[in-house]
Amino acid sequence: MREAARRVFIEKTFDETTSEFQLSNDNNRYIRKVLRLSAGDKFEVVPCLGDLKYLCTLSDKFTHIDKAIKKKEIIGQRIDTLLFALCKPKATELMIEKATEHCVKKIIIWQSERSVPKVNNKSKKLERYKKIAVSAATQCERDYLPDILICSNIEDALSESSISKQPHYLCSLEDNLPILSSVIKKDSCVVIGPEGDLTEKEKKILLTKNVDLASLGNTILRSETAAISACALGWT
Repeated sequence: MREAARRVFIEKTFDETTSEFQLSNDNNRYIRKVLRLSAGDKFEVVPCLGDLKYLCTLSDKFTHIDKAIKKKEIIGQRIDTLLFALCKPKATELMIEKATEHCVKKIIIWQSERSVPKVNNKSKKLERYKKIAVSAATQCERDYLPDILICSNIEDALSESSISKQPHYLCSLEDNLPILSSVIKKDSCVVIGPEGDLTEKEKKILLTKNVDLASLGNTILRSETAAISACALGWT
């Protein structure tokens, strides 16, 4: 079994004069209790924003910054953005975890007319979703966190997804469609509908925006399985 990554994500950023800082209580507990690091051990600190991460040395009170390192870009994932119709909480959270591990840059969760859960208390949901993304990024050693948004309908989701600037693909069960991996282009957006499928109104909105149809295979997949499968097919 692979050893847990010796790294934490933090909200703060540093300037060139910063030489030491204090970890938050949660990160301090994770470093000392979960990773079992002690004074003198080295680990990575990754600010959520910016293009630098830091190799640091743990001490009894402060964390010392040894050097700045440029964050690593993951090359080869053709899916830039994932539009996912809101579904059951555990399924949505699993999708966020796996999309993060598959290095999707932007995750837009939207309220379909056939979504059973409702979009409410967005700030609390986003806080929960971000924690899941941070945990997944820590595990897979991804340096950049995905942007995560919640939208009330498909129109708002499309407006957040650069519809005019990037190819969009709707994963569909219609016959005689090309497999997603054979047609998807770099920096694409993939749309995953709800279980029970999109309404005719939602399909019409997508098709009028010149969204192309693609297949994930011949079986009917759960929404979260479809999203994870699409992310896997996005790699070159």
